[in-house]
Amino acid sequence: MAVQVNNDMQQSRLDLLQNSPFRIEDVLSLSLANDFVGHPFKPLRSSKYIRLSGIEMPGQSESLTVAQWNCHLNSNHHEVALWGQTPLHVAVRNGRVDLCDLLILYGAEVDGINLNNETPLVTAIKANNSEMVKYLLKSGANPNCSQCLHHAVSEGKQNLCQLLISYGAKVDAINSHCETPLVTAILANNSDMVKYLLERGANPNCSQCLHHAVSEGKQNLCQLLISYGAKVDALNAHNTTPLFQAIQQNDLDIVKYLLESGADPNYAQCLLRAVSQRNKNLCQLLISHGAKVDALNACNTTPLNQAILQNDLDIVECFLESGVDPNCAQCLHHAAREGTADMCRLLFLKGADLNAMNENNETPLMLAINEALQQSELCRLRIPNLHDIITCNSHLHDKVFFFKHFSYYNKYQLVSRLLTSLNSQIFDLPANSV
Repeated sequence: MAVQVNNDMQQSRLDLLQNSPFRIEDVLSLSLANDFVGHPFKPLRSSKYIRLSGIEMPGQSESLTVAQWNCHLNSNHHEVALWGQTPLHVAVRNGRVDLCDLLILYGAEVDGINLNNETPLVTAIKANNSEMVKYLLKSGANPNCSQCLHHAVSEGKQNLCQLLISYGAKVDAINSHCETPLVTAILANNSDMVKYLLERGANPNCSQCLHHAVSEGKQNLCQLLISYGAKVDALNAHNTTPLFQAIQQNDLDIVKYLLESGADPNYAQCLLRAVSQRNKNLCQLLISHGAKVDALNACNTTPLNQAILQNDLDIVECFLESGVDPNCAQCLHHAAREGTADMCRLLFLKGADLNAMNENNETPLMLAINEALQQSELCRLRIPNLHDIITCNSHLHDKVFFFKHFSYYNKYQLVSRLLTSLNSQIFDLPANSV
């Protein structure tokens, strides 16, 4: 029986159907989407095309006839229609178990995918329709297709997760981002779901779970994962530990928790990273848990040297107060080369040897001269020994280097003033050296 359709959008769709040829897959999907399952159709030139000839309200005694008739036309009713859904997807979305029964009876693929590469089971999960999920699983739907468990976790539906797992869903299944459902729960900050999955046997060491929890700044999730066996020093694809990641985020609380849980402060250059972050509190915390200040990285740089290169006086002072030898790793040489006068002064006051030589037989003073320091603060620190450099044969190489470079940079006047200020002996230099 024909009826008057009042909805403008619905009417426009019907007009389109009445006046245009469509594939059976397209019309069937659209009729299902609009609940027009009782429409009589007339075949056009072939069984692959039909034209709508009338409209009947759903719920009539013939409500399934047209759908049955369509299925008998040898059409591929499992194919994706023009708008990206198969008829079964549409029936599932509308919660029509009766139509799902009919479509599956006539060969609809229960695991057929739409244009989003999702099966009807995923559609049911997204609709939070547990009855439809159960129906599809009983009808043979694969719970491991289209990342079903990931979708259920993402939706926060523990009842659907339980249903999927009971039908064989793999709790450690990997999605297209190489993440397990447990990672999905962590990223959603769903502690109840995280605990549920762990109780169901999810591996806390898969897909860098602890790294993700640290990245999200969730200490409660870190505690949960570690309590279920997550390795506190696990390495990710970048060969960094969760502790390193927490340091990178300046998360003092999680750093403290991980250290208390047994994280190795000397693994993956954690202290060097804390120095790079310029975070004195992190450095102190790491040192208190045994981080080595003089540990070398692949570039032969120590955390102390890094702090000197950054001219971070607070962190250098922190290291020195913790008992670090100011003469280790040529600290004063680095400070002299960088021209950081305050840093040179700090190291000198803490006992750095001004006459120490590096592998090239250079003293800190020679490096300072070589960098042509404008203020020559290191020279001022060295004032009590300048006379030794000039007069003592043991420092002959320094003497030659000293005058050669200061004359080159036109610093003779400066040297004279420095020596005069101490009532030191002024040596007459050759005219061509000034």
